Amino acid sequence: MLKAFLNQGMFEEAKQLFLRLLENSHNINSKSDYKEKVTPDLYTFNTMLEGCAAEEKWDDLEWVYVEMLKSGYHFNSKRHLQIILDASNAGKVLFPFFLVTHAGLS
Repeated sequence: MLKAFLNQGMFEEAKQLFLRLLENSHNINSKSDYKEKVTPDLYTFNTMLEGCAAEEKWDDLEWVYVEMLKSGYHFNSKRHLQIILDASNAGKVLFPFFLVTHAGLS
């Protein structure tokens, strides 16, 4: 559903769905909760990162990246190098942020 929203140019709807998924992940208290709630996985985070970049939502991109790290997933700098370059070209200084947090220094 998230990918469909992004493919149709419905970024805000995708963001709202992503927020609900994140909320679900913050409300997991036991293993049985996983049967009832859908939580974001690496594919979900990568999809949102790519959607943010496509829509040039650089602040949202940074937020998604931080949430990705909080959830225990890591940024694939080889896969997303173009995102970093696009953000930099748009005047958003994400490159040092990605390097520092990706290296585990923050």
